[in-house]
Amino acid sequence: MNVKLLHNQHVRDHQNLQRGLLVLVFFLLSAFGLQAQTVTSDKDDYAPGEVAIITGTGWAGDNFVDVHFKETPAYHAEHQHDYHGIAVDANGNWTIKYQIEDRHLGVAFDVHVVGKQTGREAFTYFTDALNTDLTVNPSTGNQGGAIILTAKLVQNQNGSGGSSGVGNGNGVPGMTVNFSLRNISVGSAVTNSNGVATLSTNVPSTIAPGTYIDGISAKYTKPNSGSYNNSDGTATLTVNSASATTYFSSLSSPTLTYGTTSTTLSGEILVQTEYLQVACQ
Repeated sequence: MNVKLLHNQHVRDHQNLQRGLLVLVFFLLSAFGLQAQTVTSDKDDYAPGEVAIITGTGWAGDNFVDVHFKETPAYHAEHQHDYHGIAVDANGNWTIKYQIEDRHLGVAFDVHVVGKQTGREAFTYFTDALNTDLTVNPSTGNQGGAIILTAKLVQNQNGSGGSSGVGNGNGVPGMTVNFSLRNISVGSAVTNSNGVATLSTNVPSTIAPGTYIDGISAKYTKPNSGSYNNSDGTATLTVNSASATTYFSSLSSPTLTYGTTSTTLSGEILVQTEYLQVACQ
C-alpha cells in the first residue's frame, strides 16, 4: 500500500472540504442577508487634536458591543480606554468617537470589539502622528551629469498638536527622504537639524534635455513607530545638453577641424563644443 499517496489524497480531500464549507457559509450568509462583523476607523493615522471615528457594521444579533483600545507603548499599566455597552442599531451598525490627545503622539492603537450577546469579535488598528510638509527645490543639471537635490521636511500641525514634536513650522531632523527624477529613483538623504535633506547624484542619461514641471519628486514615509506623518512634494527639473569639454596637453601638432577647414594648433588646448573634432597627426 502506498501510504504517501493515500496521505496526499486525504490532505486534498480535507482542503476541498474546507473550501466547500467556506462557500456554503458565504452562500448562507448572503441568502439570509447576513454579513460578517467589522470594525474600521475613518483614517489610518491621526494627529493630536483630531477625532477618530470608529464604526462597526454587521453586528446584527448583538444589542450592544464592548470596544477596547490598547495603546502601544502603554500609558501606564492601569490605564485603559474601554467603551462598554455601545448600542447597536437595527441594521447592525454602531459608531463611537475617540479624541486623540497630545500624549498619544507616536502611539499605536489596537481596537478590539466584542458582541455582548453573540461573543463575536473584530479588530482594527490606527496610529497617532503629527502632520508634515515636504518642500522640494527646483534644480538644474546636464544630461548624465551631476545634480544636487534638496528638500525640507517641516511640521505642519493645526490645533493643539502644533506645539508638540519639534513645533509647528520647524524642520524635522533625522528623517529619510527618497528622491526621483522623472520617476527614476536616484537615491535618498537624511534630513539635518534644520529638516533639510541634500542629495548629490547624477541626472540619468535617459532623460533628454528639457524643462520638466514636477520632474523632481521627493517622498518621506513615516516609520512604523514614527511620530511624523507621510508627506511628499515635487519641483521643476531642468536638464541641459551635455557639454563636451576635453583637455589636451603634450600633443604633437594637433589639428582642429571644423567642417572642411583644418588648423594646426600648439600648446595646451581646451575644446568646449558639441560640433568640433580634434585629431592628432
